[in-house]
Amino acid sequence: MQYIKHIASLALALSILSACSFVPTNQSTPSTTKKQNLPETRAANESVSENTNQAPLSVNPYLSHKPNNIPNSAQTRFDAAVKLLKNNQLTAAESQFASLAQDHPKLSGPWLNLGLIHQRTERPESAQANFQRAIAANKTNLNAYNQLGILLREQGKFSEAEQQYLKALNVWPEHPPSHRNLGILYDLYLGRLEEALEHYTVAQTLEPKRPVRGWIADIKRRIAAANSTASK
Repeated sequence: MQYIKHIASLALALSILSACSFVPTNQSTPSTTKKQNLPETRAANESVSENTNQAPLSVNPYLSHKPNNIPNSAQTRFDAAVKLLKNNQLTAAESQFASLAQDHPKLSGPWLNLGLIHQRTERPESAQANFQRAIAANKTNLNAYNQLGILLREQGKFSEAEQQYLKALNVWPEHPPSHRNLGILYDLYLGRLEEALEHYTVAQTLEPKRPVRGWIADIKRRIAAANSTASK
């Protein structure tokens, strides 16, 4: 259970970094050896086009669907809530995000951050409801799909988690965290190694500065070992 708590706290920390512009977070990753830690997702507005050896990526639809004309007062309140979150003042941050979500329900960022706080404070039902509200507010919020998928995965609802990652990829097929999270789900939880390898490989191609080469090498060894055993 220790690694699960690590996941939630890291996901929350990553969400803080992106929250300042109403761009929430999210994803997860096994270590290259024993796969004991599963860090979560990162911000949807981070660049994934550093690889100059590949064709330019399409535009992240979440970035092109950010709400226009956000009131200055709302941004100021959001920034204040983010500061509270950074200082680990979760109760105060939750109150601020809840107030902001009530006043501006069409902004997905406050809902997502509420979900992350509730996830961290072990309130999975309300966390799930807030992630769903974030998606309802902005159906291109890739991080909300991923964080909901992670929450469902932690509850052992693997098929439902898979659907959330697939929904994110339906919005944007070139979203690296969704590919990584699907790979992890298939690899560590469902034993679908060939599919896991496919998604790890895509994630590596799309985002080479977040290498998963160790996972790819490991899973190739396991696939080869399984094939060798089956052929005997």
